Amino acid sequence: MAGDNSDERFPPTNGRVLGVLGLLLGLGIAVGAPAADIEGAWVWSAVGLLVAVLMWAGLLRPVVLIEGDDLVLRNMLDTVHVPLAAIDTVAVGQVLAVFVDDDRYVAPSIGRSRRQLHGRRLPGAMADAPQLPDVGLFVEERIRHRVETAQKTGAEPGPVVRERAWPEIAALVVAGVLVVVAVVL
Repeated sequence: MAGDNSDERFPPTNGRVLGVLGLLLGLGIAVGAPAADIEGAWVWSAVGLLVAVLMWAGLLRPVVLIEGDDLVLRNMLDTVHVPLAAIDTVAVGQVLAVFVDDDRYVAPSIGRSRRQLHGRRLPGAMADAPQLPDVGLFVEERIRHRVETAQKTGAEPGPVVRERAWPEIAALVVAGVLVVVAVVL
């Protein structure tokens, strides 16, 4: 287990395989449609580009990590730096949620399935199968430990900082405009 002063990156609990497949499919359509010389190739190409950008931003970009004294929640269109010492509550349901004062910050890349949330086992013949580790619970406990450690040091927490993901926002706008232009023309 990592030391309390080290940076940590938590593996996403969902979406990576679908994200990679969607990204490759979108890029394949974006490049392949004009090369195949089919009718409406530019529309297909623009839609493929939009799908690729959405897959990147929505499924592959999100991640949760600890950098120094901050919990970093990198989401689809923004990155939120939350000082560990300022966190009041950490909860992993279908998404990771951290609370600072009355504000809630979420990260969809970490979550627990309904089965994990309710502690149910698989029925029938699958009941004896080994259960998958609950990564969401591990991440919740690990963040709680780092929050407790940060709060024990007595350091004054800084403000929560939100940074927009301008490259992803620009790529979505450009791809969306290309789809509209390709459909209209």
